[in-house]
Amino acid sequence: LLVGLLNIVVINADDDKAVTCGSVIKLTHVESGGKHYLSSENKNLGSGSGQQIVTWIPEREAHSSLWWLRLGNNEDDCSSGMEPIACGSTVRLTHLQTKKNLHTHGIPSPLSRQQEITGFGDDGKGDTGDDWILECASSSSTKVWKQGQKVRLLHVDT
Repeated sequence: LLVGLLNIVVINADDDKAVTCGSVIKLTHVESGGKHYLSSENKNLGSGSGQQIVTWIPEREAHSSLWWLRLGNNEDDCSSGMEPIACGSTVRLTHLQTKKNLHTHGIPSPLSRQQEITGFGDDGKGDTGDDWILECASSSSTKVWKQGQKVRLLHVDT
């Protein structure tokens, strides 16, 4: 189930480096023990919003679980791709294969009746429903998102 609050952790072998704007990342769900990865493909929901399906899958190596980390809709785009992402930043996640943004809105999911999480927009362009606030784990004293660090994505609009 996906809701407007996602508990995730970045999967990466080098835990000391900052996650930078423009990085391509995989996200896993903490409550699944890191066994499920946020994924999407070019298929739309048959009801609800009819937007692109986003789900969790168990296949770690699947290319469908790659997401491009970008700044929020009202932010400047990544200029060099080397800027660390600060905790508290507004970000967008664009699915690498389909170029749809991780999105939510007030429409209930056909299965869970909780808020739908979908793919929306075109190559990073969309609306504020694509914006997420990056909340770094409370046990961390860092001001930037470190590779391997647990984070939550809080939806801006809902």
